[in-house]
Amino acid sequence: MKNSVKLFLLVTICCFFNVFPVDAVNSKELQKLGLVDLQVENNFFGLEDLNSQKTLEAAIQNNSYLPEEIMVTGIGAVRIPIIQGRYGLGFVLDGGGWGKIDNDLVKFYRDSKKPVTGAGKYYRLDGEYELYTTYGLYQSLTLPIGPANLVILGKLFNCSEYMHFKTNGQVFVEPSGNNQPSITVDGNYQREQMAAGSTGWGAGLGCELKLGSVDSWNIALVIDNLPGMVYLSKFQQETGKTDTDHILSPLNLSGIATESAAWVSLPLKLSGELNLPVWIGKIQLAGMMYGDLGEYSIGYLCPVYKELMLGGSYNPIMENLKVGLNWGESELSLYYGVESQQLTGLSLNFKF
Repeated sequence: MKNSVKLFLLVTICCFFNVFPVDAVNSKELQKLGLVDLQVENNFFGLEDLNSQKTLEAAIQNNSYLPEEIMVTGIGAVRIPIIQGRYGLGFVLDGGGWGKIDNDLVKFYRDSKKPVTGAGKYYRLDGEYELYTTYGLYQSLTLPIGPANLVILGKLFNCSEYMHFKTNGQVFVEPSGNNQPSITVDGNYQREQMAAGSTGWGAGLGCELKLGSVDSWNIALVIDNLPGMVYLSKFQQETGKTDTDHILSPLNLSGIATESAAWVSLPLKLSGELNLPVWIGKIQLAGMMYGDLGEYSIGYLCPVYKELMLGGSYNPIMENLKVGLNWGESELSLYYGVESQQLTGLSLNFKF
């Protein structure tokens, strides 16, 4: 717990005692620390499928398109400033998660519910996801560094949810005499989560770097959870074998769980954006890393009215098109799966 407090106090001390000898910030844009950021994106499910477990299972069974690897990212963040300017202070709510599974896991789920004929077949059981929710206070310091502006963010927060799950191995499905599939599983899993009744406190550092101007070329880089550490009073770790249970589900997890206090590292979030003026608008190159997932896109922004711009981009990793409106540093966009031919996500980013 002492290390968590030190991370937050580091930025606080630098702010109030002028450790950094720099001039006053003259960029109004970087004083906008208020933020509402919501992003949901994947390459398999439609937005309507994310409403309930029932619709998710139906999508797994019925979607005709199946990518090599199913990837999902979700980001939710709200910053409410109390003090704006070179030194900032406010409330912050942060959460989200990422996940990826091999398409063999979906194929196995489908085939395990059907009669099996012919020779047996092997499937890979590789999958992983991580999610968390935190809320607390942030302290910020804005620094002009030559032509660039840097915002350092320190956070002290309470953690209300944390889960990390990973599985690997293989399964063999073959026909049996009663016209039902015979399933042999050889796999392992690891589940780490915040136990019931646990308290979690932590701290994190992040930064936002901006170079250039809105009217011409500009670069923006945002890093969060570098580091982001949480102390959990009850942290449950479970490891074991992946087995078969025909009644409940294709996979049954059977392992040994241990519970103790522990430090947990939150997933790193890194995003970058480059805008270059071309013709009447701008070419936009963007990339993001979240946990073990990485993606990038290329697009174009065309002016519509004053600061309002119409944007479109293509992401070859997620195989989707992104279309929406941008005004200043804010954005409202929808994702459309090129192969799945359905809405696969949305993005709302508003700064104030």
